[in-house]
Amino acid sequence: MEIRLKPEYLEEIKKKHTTYSLGRILSNNQAVRIFSGEANITLKTYYVLCKAMGWDFPEYFSVKDDAE
Repeated sequence: MEIRLKPEYLEEIKKKHTTYSLGRILSNNQAVRIFSGEANITLKTYYVLCKAMGWDFPEYFSVKDDAE
């Protein structure tokens, strides 16, 4: 199974971030793969993207963020 971002959400990310700025949030490798549309999105990556983009993260997950 592969989970990838839909093109409209990928474009939203590209409008707000560069591979460099997204790489500082995730990793450079992950940022490049997301920008190319080739990244298999994990739940953890999805959570970080939600925070970075101001998107709502589904309430049915309980998240313990060690960085907070």
